[in-house]
Amino acid sequence: MVSVKVFLSGSVQKGEHDTRSSQYFWSDAEEATLRNLLHGINVEILNPNRVTIDQSQSIARFKADLKLLIDADVVVVDARTKKGLGVGAELMMAHYEYIPVLALCPNGSEYRRNGNTHAFIAGLTSGVFGTLNEIAHEISCLLEGGQIPRKQRGLLTSNLRYDI
Repeated sequence: MVSVKVFLSGSVQKGEHDTRSSQYFWSDAEEATLRNLLHGINVEILNPNRVTIDQSQSIARFKADLKLLIDADVVVVDARTKKGLGVGAELMMAHYEYIPVLALCPNGSEYRRNGNTHAFIAGLTSGVFGTLNEIAHEISCLLEGGQIPRKQRGLLTSNLRYDI
């Protein structure tokens, strides 16, 4: 059975005092949906929200998140709602590591309005999609085309000042 590691880029809940609604975070149901849509494929979800390192351990958290990203075959970014600095950094890192980045960014969402897609979403992703169904189809195409699992590694990881 073919395997794929999918990094879910999106907002990370910042402890119990984070008052943002659940729509800002990848849900268990969305993870299950992606797995189900990719039936016949061994899908490993790499979700920074599952990292158990305390938020106060900034460098340890940074290293853990980047390790997940660098281990991924494909990144799926949740661009439905406003995101922060970390997501932008993940997009840039994935882009320079030759990791395909697929944006979940339906029409009318935060970064895709009136027919326009935000420049950084358009410039740093391999494709912009409206549904998880479309993203699963693209992952299948990337697998069939041999682009993933990825074989080529980027140059940035060897130049990071943190040993990840």
